[in-house]
Amino acid sequence: MIGMAPKTTASNGNFSVPVTGMMTGDVVYCSDGCNDPGFQAGLTSVVQAPPVAPLLSPQMIIVLVAVLAMVGLISLARLRLNH
Repeated sequence: MIGMAPKTTASNGNFSVPVTGMMTGDVVYCSDGCNDPGFQAGLTSVVQAPPVAPLLSPQMIIVLVAVLAMVGLISLARLRLNH
């Protein structure tokens, strides 16, 4: 057991348990300690390493390219009007 939530906070099903010392690849799950004969375990989750750098979603990359293209086209149009 790496952490435990007080029984009063877990009554509505929403709770958080702070844990430290987790390694990438560790498997974490919740279990109901009050129901030992049935040992009800929750869904498992695998600890993942944080990304190396923040990444943009594919939709935001398209928006970024569109904005940069628009800035370039406006700059070219201004250059043509000035000459």
